[in-house]
Amino acid sequence: MAAIDTNTAAVMGSPVGEPDELTSEWLSAALRRDIADVSGVARIGTGQMSRTYRVGYDGSDGAQTVIAKLPANDADSLATARHTDIYLREVSFYRELAPQCHDAVAQCHFSAHDPETNLFTLLLEDVPGATVIDQLEGCDLPTARRVVTTIAAVQGAVLDSEAVHQAPWLNRATPFSQQLFGSVLPGFKDRYADSIDPQTELVLDRFGASLDWWNAHLEGPRGVQHGDCRLDNILLSPNRCALVDWQTAVAGSPLADLAYFMGGSMTVEVRRRHERELVDQFHAELTQASGLEVSVEWCHEEYRRRAFLGVMMAVIGAMTAGRTPRGDQLFRTMLDRHTAHVLECDALDLLPRG
Repeated sequence: MAAIDTNTAAVMGSPVGEPDELTSEWLSAALRRDIADVSGVARIGTGQMSRTYRVGYDGSDGAQTVIAKLPANDADSLATARHTDIYLREVSFYRELAPQCHDAVAQCHFSAHDPETNLFTLLLEDVPGATVIDQLEGCDLPTARRVVTTIAAVQGAVLDSEAVHQAPWLNRATPFSQQLFGSVLPGFKDRYADSIDPQTELVLDRFGASLDWWNAHLEGPRGVQHGDCRLDNILLSPNRCALVDWQTAVAGSPLADLAYFMGGSMTVEVRRRHERELVDQFHAELTQASGLEVSVEWCHEEYRRRAFLGVMMAVIGAMTAGRTPRGDQLFRTMLDRHTAHVLECDALDLLPRG
């Protein structure tokens, strides 16, 4: 089967698996311009399911940079990537939906995925002046307001669109099932036992018993769910806020990314003080961007219901990605913040009992 790509020539559609394959010849074909020399390839970011590099090159326009995204190189992450179709999902997002989202996502210059080998390559814009705030530190209110605006812009651009409802790659059954969650939960509890108090265990167990219901329960408009919308995946510059890393994209609740971001990328104290105003901001901007009438009451209730997304990602992410010291710290922080979020907004009351 031919690779999915944004170009027509076979050489242009070939993904690469290692950074030393990002040669001037390969980049010239992929970018459709003459690249005289590759001046540097430097690893950036802390992603565990893929590897990201800043590539410097010299071309007809002088010195330039581009961001290259390649597959992971550890067996656990590669096995998870194949099982969950995350590389296909991200390539498809940049091909089919990203153009509608404009500056809210990074521009994609090249995308390719080979379904047989599961190799993929993305070449993305290197957003000028962009920085990434440490997920562990959390963000302040002004930054949160910027991110909320960006999430609303993405959701508004595609809300209840034909692509969201019909794109096969976006409407595949979620790999994050109740069976998967239940299979990894005992190991998660053992690994992070010192971070799990009785209230946290209650959240884990109640949600674990209702996850398939929660996945299927969506009343209201449908959007594109990023699924991992946190500070590590948000580029911030003085004039731009852009979401990256669309590997877990699915058709889902337009409130899921908001709940996930606010529950995990703000400290508990900051989120607690400004929660209602930020959900109100999202509602107003979503309504304006989409042109659809969306109830503010529904937004607040759906925001509560989607608070569990962070709990799910903490457990499954910790137990399916390659383990690192920073990863352990990240997943502990996620667990603490997201369970506090669930408990404080009474989200357990929205799950079925028995």
